[in-house]
Amino acid sequence: MKKEQTSYIKDIFMAALAIISLFLLLDTHHIYSWLRRFIWLIFVILISFEFFKSKNKWDYVKRHPFELIALIPVSGVFQGVMIVRLLRLVVLWKILRTHFPELMAILTMNGLSKMLKITGGMILISAIPITYLEEGITSFAEGIWWAIVTTTTVGYGDIAPVTIGGRVVAVLLMFFGIGCIGTITGTVATYLVRSGDKNPHKEFIKNQIDRIETISDKDFDILLQMIGQIRNDKVNH
Repeated sequence: MKKEQTSYIKDIFMAALAIISLFLLLDTHHIYSWLRRFIWLIFVILISFEFFKSKNKWDYVKRHPFELIALIPVSGVFQGVMIVRLLRLVVLWKILRTHFPELMAILTMNGLSKMLKITGGMILISAIPITYLEEGITSFAEGIWWAIVTTTTVGYGDIAPVTIGGRVVAVLLMFFGIGCIGTITGTVATYLVRSGDKNPHKEFIKNQIDRIETISDKDFDILLQMIGQIRNDKVNH
């Protein structure tokens, strides 16, 4: 139990760091460079510890390629490779999938996870051309900020596209944003109606079993852990 609690605390800590590092993408003036370096160092320490603790090093590399790539320091020669830092989303996703079955149950409904992935991809992709099309957007980070604001239809107005190409990109993002928000609202409503007295852990396990042929080895291990935990809880009570 103590080992599981330690693993849980470590995973939540890494999830918090991943979220903070994503927000730091919007720091265009590099005011918080020290915090980026600190988070990178913590990631290096934690992932290195897991790597050296694993019995099969090559198997660890094959299972965690994106986490290892995310350790590349985004400074100096890699300053423009912001996409490297975004790979920490993979770490965040795996942690959410392991410890928050209620959230994962919502994400697997109505194709919400696919919609979020498509919308997230559109935000990242659109940030590239908008940086070159609009003089008011001078960096990839500013492009990301503009794309997020446009997609959520908040529209602060601090950055507005003036070129035809920029406006076309904005319209596309608005359509995706409206669709994404509608999907989120509908999915949450569906979850609340269906949930009732259902156990979210069991519902998540059922969803995983339904697509057992397509899940990864890591997902399969997580599935076994969750089944074992439910069984132990039943035995103890």
